[in-house]
Amino acid sequence: MSACEHPAEVQQSFILRWIQKNALTAFGREHGFSAIRSIADYRRAVPVRNYEQYSAWTERSAAGESNVLTEEAPNLWLRTSATTGAPKKIPHTAYWRENHRGPAIYAQWANYLQYHSYLAAHPHATLDLSWERDVAHDWLGHGVPYQAITHRSASLGPKDWTPPWYDAPWFTFGEDTATYASRMYLRLRHFVGRDLRVLVAVNPSTPLAFANHLERCAPQLVADIRDGTMLGKPFGSPDRELARKLDQLLSRKGELRPADVWPNLNLVVGWKSASASLYVDQLHEVFPHAEVLPFSTTGTEGVVTMPVDRHPTAGLLAVTQGYFEFLPEGEHGEAGQEALGMDELSVGKDYLLVMTQANGLYRYAVGDVYRVLEFVGKVPRLEFVSRDGVFSSFTGEKLTEVQVTEAAKNALQNVGIRATRFTCCPTWGAPPYYTLVVEPKDAISEQTRARLDREFDVQLGLANDEYGSKRASNRLGEAVSKLVAPSTFQKYWDERVANGSSAVQLKHRWLQKDDAIVAPLLRLSGFADTRSAAG
Repeated sequence: MSACEHPAEVQQSFILRWIQKNALTAFGREHGFSAIRSIADYRRAVPVRNYEQYSAWTERSAAGESNVLTEEAPNLWLRTSATTGAPKKIPHTAYWRENHRGPAIYAQWANYLQYHSYLAAHPHATLDLSWERDVAHDWLGHGVPYQAITHRSASLGPKDWTPPWYDAPWFTFGEDTATYASRMYLRLRHFVGRDLRVLVAVNPSTPLAFANHLERCAPQLVADIRDGTMLGKPFGSPDRELARKLDQLLSRKGELRPADVWPNLNLVVGWKSASASLYVDQLHEVFPHAEVLPFSTTGTEGVVTMPVDRHPTAGLLAVTQGYFEFLPEGEHGEAGQEALGMDELSVGKDYLLVMTQANGLYRYAVGDVYRVLEFVGKVPRLEFVSRDGVFSSFTGEKLTEVQVTEAAKNALQNVGIRATRFTCCPTWGAPPYYTLVVEPKDAISEQTRARLDREFDVQLGLANDEYGSKRASNRLGEAVSKLVAPSTFQKYWDERVANGSSAVQLKHRWLQKDDAIVAPLLRLSGFADTRSAAG
C-alpha cells in the first residue's frame, strides 16, 4: 500500500534495477540493456512480444544454455497451457520467488488476516487448497523440473511462502493419498470435528468440489470417526459422540453439508471475476455464513493484482511485482505496437496485459484481458475479463467465452432452470451449431429443455452481432441443449485428475474448442452419446 502511493517511482526503480542486473545476458546484450537509463529507453529498446515471438529465448534457456534471459539460471520451468499448440515454458528463478512472488503471497494473506484474524488462531483454523506440496513434475533434458506453479515440494527460505501449515499432516501426502480423491478425503478426515474458519483456493470450483466430496464420502467419514480410522487404517482415538451427531444429521437430511460440520466457517477465498463469478451464487449457497473474498489475479507468468480490501471481485495492480503495460483490446501483442502505461488507462475499458517480471519475461504480451474498474489514487483496480483469442468461429461469428456465459445465464434464467454448471461446445454438422450442456439442480421436463434450445439460440444472437445473420442464412444451425445428472461435471473433473491433470490448475471452460467433452459427460451421467438427458 505504501508503494501504491508513488507507483511510477516504484515501477521505474524495478525496471532500472532489473535491467542493470541482467545487462550481460544474451537478451540484454541484444537489446542494449547497458545503455538504458529510463522506462522510455527500455520501451524503445525492447518490442512487445507474444509467446511465439518470445519462445526462441526460452527454448535456448530451457535447453541448458546459460545467461540467456537472466544471469541466474532458472531453477525450474513452469508449464502453462497455450490457447493453441503445445504447453508454454515460463522461466522460474529463486530470485523471483524470494524477492517478488513469495512476498506477494504473504501480502495477499495479510489482507485476509486483517478482516479474519482467527485464520492463524490454531492449527486447524485454515484449510489451504490453493497449492499442493508435492513432487508433480516432468524433467527437461538437463535435469531441471518442468511443472505447474501450483505444485511445490520445497520452500526456498523465509521470504518464500512457507505458511504455518507447511508441515501439517493434511498438507503432506504419502503413497496412500496419491489420488486427488484420497487427498481430499484426508483433508476432510483431519478437519472434521475441528473449528475450521477459513477455506482458501484459487479456482472457486475447488471449495465446491470439497463440499461435493463431503457429501459423497459422508457415510465413510462417519464410520472412520466412530472407529478412529481413516479409510480403515488406524488414525486416532474414536469419537463416537461426534460420529453419532453426524450420523443423525445424515439420516435426517440425507446429506452432510459444510455448514453442518463447520458452523464457524466464516471466509471462503477464490477467483470471483469474469466467468468465475458464475460460481459465486453456489458458494453462498454451500457456505451460507461465509464472506467470499477474491484471490489475487495470479498466473503462471506472475502476480498481476493484489487484494487490499474487501472489494468483491478485484484487487489493485501489483506495482511491486514488475513493470506493467497495456494494449487496447483487439491488438494482439505483435512487435512494434505502442503500449500504454497504467496512468494512461480509462475506467471501463478493456486492455491486453503486457508485463516485465523478474523471472526473465521482458515486455511479454500475456494474452489476458483486464477491465479497469476504477483508480485508487494513481493505481488502477483491475478485473480479469478473459483470455484473448478464446472464441469459436465456424463462419466468422467469433463467439467469445464472455458472450457465451452471458447468453447461457440469461437463457437459463428466462426458462427458469437453476444450473450448477454448464459448458458450450461448437459442434460440426450440416450446418454446424452450438451445444449447451447443462447440469440442472432440479428435474427438467423435455418441454422445458426444448424451450432452452430456442432461448439460448436467441440469447446468442443478442450477445453476438454476427450470430443472427449466420443463423438467418442457415450457415449456423439452431443451438441444442443436453442435460446431465447432478455431479456429472464433478465426476468428469475427478476423472481428469485421476488421469494425471493438475487438481489445482484444472479450470472449467464455459466455451470449449470442440464437442469432445460431450460424450464423456453423457457417459458419466448415464446417457448414450446420441440422446439428451431429458430423453
